[in-house]
Amino acid sequence: MSENTANPWLEIKAEDYEGHMALPEVDQSAPLGRIFGEALIRSAAKKIALLGSATGNGIEAVDFDKIDKLYALDINPDFLDILKTRFSLNISKIEAIACDLDRDDPELSGIDLVFAALIFEYVDTEAVIEKVARWLKPEGVLVVVLQLPCKDIPEISPSPFKNLEKLSSIMKLVVPDDFSAMVVARGLEPLGRRVHRLRSGKEFCEMAFRASEP
Repeated sequence: MSENTANPWLEIKAEDYEGHMALPEVDQSAPLGRIFGEALIRSAAKKIALLGSATGNGIEAVDFDKIDKLYALDINPDFLDILKTRFSLNISKIEAIACDLDRDDPELSGIDLVFAALIFEYVDTEAVIEKVARWLKPEGVLVVVLQLPCKDIPEISPSPFKNLEKLSSIMKLVVPDDFSAMVVARGLEPLGRRVHRLRSGKEFCEMAFRASEP
């Protein structure tokens, strides 16, 4: 995508995105929220960076009494406005950052958990991995969810919300083994992976990595 081309994510309305993700034939909101909740429990994180936070799916699983800060990063500022309203009771512990991860480099550090679900399909994978590796504290954890190819299902699931079809112009699936190699090359240790099969027939690969000790 050229410097002068608007990212299609900026043209997606929040109600279309949420409606699409919640459709039974798409079935992505609940599984992704559950995976995030499980990552929170395993990591016991105090500082969390949620990449591609959108309108906040999964944040309801955060126990704000037990964390110091949640950084919510998304390219679409309208999504973040809804997130801040939706979780206004805990806004003192939320920092919403509107940014393009390909072009911007938020000043984050000491992060215990970076969670990135269906994000690396839309960004420069290596460049964003490099940023994430810098943000993590020693022994901090990266949890990523990648969409796996499915022979009979389009990468962008068909739905009444036609606006989302624009995303097909920038979406590219990431091979889990290739992704793991890039992360390991930046000093992170693989912790494991598992595949989640959705009701739609799509499959997601969840992978976890830990930053090196000092």
